[in-house]
Amino acid sequence: MINLISAILTIYIWGLVCVLIFFLFAIGRFYEQKSGHRSFYQLFLIPIVAFLLATIPYVGLAPLLVGNFFGDLLRFFGGMVLGGVGVILLRMMIGGRS
Repeated sequence: MINLISAILTIYIWGLVCVLIFFLFAIGRFYEQKSGHRSFYQLFLIPIVAFLLATIPYVGLAPLLVGNFFGDLLRFFGGMVLGGVGVILLRMMIGGRS
């Protein structure tokens, strides 16, 4: 029973994370349309896909949070891309050059 609840919560939490990243995608798209500057908002789709794919192995391994090499690698890759694209978008929106 605990494993089922943990699997459901894993899907729910990573789904919410992907929804929040989608908001960054929408903000980047809006900024590009209104300012005319290229914001590379499409790159926000990479972490969304990476985090969703990383969730799949952990649903079967519930209640583990780490330990699957493929899942951990996808989370690392998604986090690095998210951080890089987030910094680029932030610098563009506050007037820095990227």
